[in-house]
Amino acid sequence: MMESGLSKALESELGKKLANLLFGRFNALIKSNDIDRDVRDVFDTIAPIDEHSFDAISLKVTEKYLTFRTLQSRTQDIFIGDIYHPLKIKKTDSDENIVTLVDNEFISTKIACIVGKAGQGKTTILRKMVYNHLNMDSNEFPIIITLRNVDWTKPSIDLKEIVSVEFQELGINNISLEAYAYLLIKNRIKIFFDGFDEVTTANRSKAIALITSAYSTYNCACIVTTRPGTEIQLLSGIVINYTLLDLEYDDVKKIVERNSRILDVDKTQILTLLDSKREIANFLVTPIILDVFITTYPELSADPTSLIDVYEQLFTSLISTHDRLKISFQRESQSSLNVKQLEEVFWGASFRLLSSRNDVTFTGNEIEKTFLVSTEKLGLKDYNTHLDVINKTSLIQVDGNEYSYIHKSIIEFNAAKHILNLSDAARVSYYERMAISPHSNQENVLKFLSKIDEDMFYIHYTKNLLLNINKIANLLNSDNSMSIESLLLYKFYSNVTVSVTLPGGKVSFQPLKKDNDHFIKYMLTMESVLDIYTPNLDKDNLELEIIKVVSTKGFLSKYSILKSASSTLDGITIPLLDIVSERQIIQFLDGQHAKMFVTDILNLDRLIIEHKKIYDGKNSMSEFF
Repeated sequence: MMESGLSKALESELGKKLANLLFGRFNALIKSNDIDRDVRDVFDTIAPIDEHSFDAISLKVTEKYLTFRTLQSRTQDIFIGDIYHPLKIKKTDSDENIVTLVDNEFISTKIACIVGKAGQGKTTILRKMVYNHLNMDSNEFPIIITLRNVDWTKPSIDLKEIVSVEFQELGINNISLEAYAYLLIKNRIKIFFDGFDEVTTANRSKAIALITSAYSTYNCACIVTTRPGTEIQLLSGIVINYTLLDLEYDDVKKIVERNSRILDVDKTQILTLLDSKREIANFLVTPIILDVFITTYPELSADPTSLIDVYEQLFTSLISTHDRLKISFQRESQSSLNVKQLEEVFWGASFRLLSSRNDVTFTGNEIEKTFLVSTEKLGLKDYNTHLDVINKTSLIQVDGNEYSYIHKSIIEFNAAKHILNLSDAARVSYYERMAISPHSNQENVLKFLSKIDEDMFYIHYTKNLLLNINKIANLLNSDNSMSIESLLLYKFYSNVTVSVTLPGGKVSFQPLKKDNDHFIKYMLTMESVLDIYTPNLDKDNLELEIIKVVSTKGFLSKYSILKSASSTLDGITIPLLDIVSERQIIQFLDGQHAKMFVTDILNLDRLIIEHKKIYDGKNSMSEFF
C-alpha cells in the first residue's frame, strides 16, 4: 500500500496539480468539438466525474503509473519525477537521431517498440512518458496496459475491453464499450503496452493481434516495451524498433550524485571508486545493476569486477544487521535457518515461482506453498521461511494478497543460482530441455547461467541449440555464407502470395509456416540469450522488388493453380526463391552485419570446444592422484 508520506504529498501542490491535470484530461476525453454529431449521443451517456471523486482517481493513477520502489527504497514509494534520470533511445537500424527522454513527449506515428535488456528501465521509461504526456497540451488520456496481466485464456481479446478494464482499475466506471471504441478512433486515449516479453510464447500471437489492432483498427499510434529477441520486433511496416541505450559513465555519476538516500560518506567513496576505476562503471550499464551496486557496496569485501559480483552479495547484504546504509533492520526470525540455508530456500522458491509463470507477482498462498516445498526439498523442516525473506530483505513486497519481487532480475538471478546448485545430471537435463524447447520465462535465467555456469552452459545448452538450428541451416560451414544469408531471410517470410488477377492485383507476404516455427524461435533465442543478432533487412525495398518482378507481364504465365504448391482464395502461393534469387536477396541484407553474424556463430563453436576441454580437465580423475 502507498505510504502515508506519499499520500500527504498528494495533498500538496504536486498532488493538486496531478488531480487537475487528470480532471482536465478526462473532460477533454469526452468533450471535444471534433466529435461527430452521430456519435454525440454515445458520449452523452458518459456521466461526468466531479472534482472530489477525481482526487481518488488521481491517487490510483499515481500509485499505478507514477510511483515505484527501488532496492534503496523498499518500504516507501518514490515519485517518478523525483528519481528519474534521462534515458536514451535510438532507432535500432540507425546510429543517428538519439533521443534523450527528459520532459519532452516521445512521438511516433506508428507502433514504437522500445527494446531493452533486463533492468534497463523499460517500465520506468513508460512511467516517465505518462507523466510527460499529462503535462503536454493534449486531449489524450494516457494508460499503461501491463501485458502479463491480460487474461489470454479468453477465446477473443478485444482492445476496447482491455482498455475498459484498465479504466475501471483507475476508478473510472462510467464509460460503455461502444464509447471506448469511439474514444480510440478519435485518438482520445494514449496506450502504452508494457512487457511483451513477459507474455508466454503460446499467447504471443494474441498479444501481437491486440497491439496491432490499436493501429490497424483504431489508427492509434502506441508504444510497447520488450526485451530483445521477441516476435513483435519482426513486424514490418507498422512497427518501428527503438533500442534503449546503456548508461554511460557520466550517467552513472549523476545518478549517484543526485541520490539522496546514500549517506554522504558512502556517496563520496562510491564516486571516488568510479573515478579511480572506470572499468567498474563499464558494467554498471542499467539502472537496476547500479541500484544493486549502491545497495551492496558497504558490504562488499572487494571491489566488484562484474555484475555477477554485485548480484552475489545482494541477499547477504540486505539480511545483515551491519549494513551501514541502514537499509535493513534486525527482525525476529520466523524460522531457525541460518543465512546460507535461507538463501538456498530463496533460490529454489524463485525458480519454482518463475517456472510456474513469467511474472513477478504471486498470491500469498503461492508464495507460502512454494517456499514450503523449497524448504522441504533441502531436507529442512522449518516453516515460514518466506516471512524471514520478506521481513529481513524486502526483496519481496507485500500489498494485500499480492507478493511481488522488487524487480524481475532478482527472481531470475536467484532462479539461476538454484540451477547452479543442482547436480551435473540435473543441469544437463535442464540445458538440453531449454535448447530443444525455448521458454521465454527462462531466457534471462540462461543469460545469468552463461556467466556463473559457463562450462555446462556452453557444452550442453549452446551446443544443443546450434545442433537444432543446424538441422535447418548449416550455420557452422564458413564456406556456405551465401546460403546462410539467404536463409536468414526466412526469419521474415518464406513464401509470397500473388493474386491471379495481376497485373495490378494483390501481392502479400506470408510469415513462416508451421514447419519452420522452431527455426524462428531458435533465431530469436540466439538474440535474447546469446546476444547474437541476425542482420538487418531492408524489407520495404525487397517487397518493392518482389512486386516489380511479379507484376512483369508474363510472370504468372509460368504458374497455374494446378502447378502451384498451394492455392488460396484470392491467389497462388509461390516460393520466395522462385521470384528473386539468392543474390538479389543478399543485396537487401546488411552485408557487414551478415559477416558479423557468421563470425559470431563460428566463435560460439570455438567456445563450446574450449569449455569442453576446461570441464574435462577440471573433472579428470588424474587430478586426484
